[in-house]
Amino acid sequence: MTRKVGDLDVISFYKYEELQKILRYKYEKFGDKILKDISKLSLKEFFKNLDLSRCAVVPIDDNPTDFSHTAILAKECKRRGIKVLYNRLKASSFVKYAGKDLKFRQSNPKEFVLTKEIAEDVILVDDIITTGTTLLEAKKVLEKNSVHTLFAVTLAYS
Repeated sequence: MTRKVGDLDVISFYKYEELQKILRYKYEKFGDKILKDISKLSLKEFFKNLDLSRCAVVPIDDNPTDFSHTAILAKECKRRGIKVLYNRLKASSFVKYAGKDLKFRQSNPKEFVLTKEIAEDVILVDDIITTGTTLLEAKKVLEKNSVHTLFAVTLAYS
């Protein structure tokens, strides 16, 4: 499914309700393996016919050494030969958006910080899109740093 959030195209593979239980397995023994398999299935066909040699994937607020939905998605992009720029876009606010409405999200920004320069056009990767607030805030920070965002990919949409 593709939707427009502001001027950003966001491509999502599943309804949140379809993955809700699976995404909550992050706290279980094999949660990362389940998410890895879903990411592999989802991204396999999507990236198959795209020439992404001049761009990079930037996962939002990832942590590749710990369990992170966005890091797992990004690792699958990397397996597909796409350059991934880990730990580039970090939230300096630790507010939790789960279950919160648009007003709350807009009043409590993530306050993203670009940790290192980016020279390529980027594809943003996030686990879930609800209101689009996170993706738009991330895109805005990238734009302020002269980084062009091509589009965003999320595993699920709500």
